Amino acid sequence: MNYKDFDLAKAITGHPLVTRDGRTVTEFHWFKGHIGKYPCAATLTNETELFTYTDIGTFFEDGREHKTDLFLAPTEVTMWGNVYKRGTIYSDIYQPIYPDIYQPIYPDIYSARYTAIYSATVPVTFNTWKP
Repeated sequence: MNYKDFDLAKAITGHPLVTRDGRTVTEFHWFKGHIGKYPCAATLTNETELFTYTDIGTFFEDGREHKTDLFLAPTEVTMWGNVYKRGTIYSDIYQPIYPDIYQPIYPDIYSARYTAIYSATVPVTFNTWKP
């Protein structure tokens, strides 16, 4: 999976993190004012040891890749869309999709333009990154 590059400011505020090999970071700490090459520390899922990192999320200071390098984890987002019935065929979800379940319930341009009958409001879930 392609992960978004590590961002220390987001990590400090609690953004979920993962390693290069896909493991979840269970705890992350940045030691402000730490003098040294590894001011960050993290614990990983199913690991008992503490891993230390540079302020750019790398395990090695010289930039070599390592399986435990840190990245921003994608977050799951659920949006809502309407499904329409035209005759005996259920149509796909048409744009737009909404962040709130109550928004798509009202008739929209699609149903008015094509005389499709509203059938259901369904969740659409996908992975994304927090801005």
